[in-house]
Amino acid sequence: MLAAPFLVLATSARAADWPQRAIRLICPYPPGGITDIASRLIAAELQAALGQPVVVENRAGASGSIGVTAAGQASPDGYTIVMGTNATFGTNPSTFASLTYDPIRGFEPIVAVARGPLIVLVANRLPVRSMQELVDYAKARPGEVTYGSPGIGAPVHLTTALLGSLTRTELVHVPYRGSAPALSDLAAGHLAMMIDNFPSGIALARSGGARALAITSRERSVLAPEIPTVAEALGIEFEAGSWVALMAPAGTSPAIVVRLNAEGRKALESEALRERFAASWLEPMGGSSTDLAELIRREIAQWRGVAQRAGITPQNATN
Repeated sequence: MLAAPFLVLATSARAADWPQRAIRLICPYPPGGITDIASRLIAAELQAALGQPVVVENRAGASGSIGVTAAGQASPDGYTIVMGTNATFGTNPSTFASLTYDPIRGFEPIVAVARGPLIVLVANRLPVRSMQELVDYAKARPGEVTYGSPGIGAPVHLTTALLGSLTRTELVHVPYRGSAPALSDLAAGHLAMMIDNFPSGIALARSGGARALAITSRERSVLAPEIPTVAEALGIEFEAGSWVALMAPAGTSPAIVVRLNAEGRKALESEALRERFAASWLEPMGGSSTDLAELIRREIAQWRGVAQRAGITPQNATN
């Protein structure tokens, strides 16, 4: 009968002494991408605050599932955390036939780190310069307006499917193996439109390779305030975007989660980190671990409904 109190005391003692060695931050995507950049920026801040190395380990593959699975199977001792995303903790549960991790029960939410809108692009050949003109153009040509994505079930695929559903337009999905070839075809005029992550999309638009019509966040972005939102352009309820957040394996001490949340929020309020995020087209987030848990539940529910309405068949994870 005394085992439970002694266990609590032992756990509390370990949490009070934490950290005493290096912390591993798993980034479930390759080096160089937005998730990797955000991971390295927040890792540097946590390392300075905690007094121990925070080492980023890239474990890419299967739309982030390989890295997230590895994190979920790690010891919940506070020495392994993972950078979750809107894919791994948002869309993957609806688009993978067999997910190798539980996004709700398998992890402890720590803190939302950063977000970025998606951007709606059209080929220069299209005679449209606003979202309403795009909708009108598509309605006049049902089944002719093509759009690209990095693959079936990718967040940008579901976001475009949501746009088509809400505007009652028949858009034709053309899946690619990654965003880069899809954007190349958009610039060449082989695709009519594409919704893509903001950094690559705004770069293409500002180079003249495509036309930017709107962003998908609820409010205009401080990163490009001249671009309207889909919601304001069409007068509809519409919100989507990419985000990254720190997570820990289920069972990690609440005291450690609280400490990481506090240090993460403090870092995200610093002007220096905000400037570094802005240079990568990211906006800092923050909030409590409860806020993050609610975000994840909301995202999973939303994208499950979109996938079902769009008739998207869950796929097996591939590297």
